[in-house]
Amino acid sequence: MHTKRLVSLPLFATVLVTTCSLAIAACGSEPESMDGETETSGDGDGDGDGDPGDGDGDPAETCMPDSCDVNATCDDSSGMIECTCNEGWEGDGLACGDVDECAEQIDDCAGICTNEEGGFSCTTTETCADVLAALPDATDGEYELFHKGDSALGWVAYCHDMAGTPTEYLTLTSLGPDLNFSQYTAGGGAPGTDVRTNYERLRIDPLTLEVDIDDQTFSNSVGSVMHGDLEVTSLSYAVAIGCESDVDNGLANIDLQGTPFAVTGEFCQGGFQPLGGATKSMNDQVVDLTGGGFCGWTTPTADPCPGEPQTGTTGARLQLGFAP
Repeated sequence: MHTKRLVSLPLFATVLVTTCSLAIAACGSEPESMDGETETSGDGDGDGDGDPGDGDGDPAETCMPDSCDVNATCDDSSGMIECTCNEGWEGDGLACGDVDECAEQIDDCAGICTNEEGGFSCTTTETCADVLAALPDATDGEYELFHKGDSALGWVAYCHDMAGTPTEYLTLTSLGPDLNFSQYTAGGGAPGTDVRTNYERLRIDPLTLEVDIDDQTFSNSVGSVMHGDLEVTSLSYAVAIGCESDVDNGLANIDLQGTPFAVTGEFCQGGFQPLGGATKSMNDQVVDLTGGGFCGWTTPTADPCPGEPQTGTTGARLQLGFAP
């Protein structure tokens, strides 16, 4: 009676050997297993090496810490290493570079975009000083600001004196001889030629939306009139003055069309026997003013109403709000 046992031979081949002979040939060309089945070797992938592969007889590749760029993801599920740059990076996966979302304008910022490695950050600036803090090399120009930091209340401000004290101005788009001007009409007790000051930008407080009507940085004037002993050659914004009794011949115009703002403040009359008023239109973005008396005027409301607007130092503020 013969007995069978399994013997492990070199080259990882497992064969069946009978006790009748130590020669493999004595047991036949295809050894049988204990249950009569033909015994085969290897891992079943056909390459006979016992290792998983890619189906072509090559060993499977495995992701290692240095297989891909540090900013890429390695995938070896197919038996081959595949490297893909992570979001915010670009390249072939072996070498990945940062994507500058701000420069390529693929960011979704409401405000200032700042590029960062692998991404970007957004800053909703309220003031020109905020702009300078976010962009240290910023120069005078237009920048988007956000009232109270609300991304839904954005507006374009002209930032002035960025190398010194950043200051906000509202750029007016309605420009012309009869738009956004103040006028002291000569005649009566004010000899001379009509003084008219036209404005291109208004000094505005971005936190309160109040206009400093006395700031004449971005204005130009013509004419000269004598108010008593004072020669008047320019006027504050939204001021209409006349000096003929019973006539409101002083004129002024506010036109905020093309900006997101409307006039929400009121107006007052001052001087001796003052006349005049304010008429709003175009959803309160346009206001036409008249003023007169001996001498009299109409200006934005202050408490009390400005006493000497001809000096250009009224101290009054014109209140604005977002247009409906």
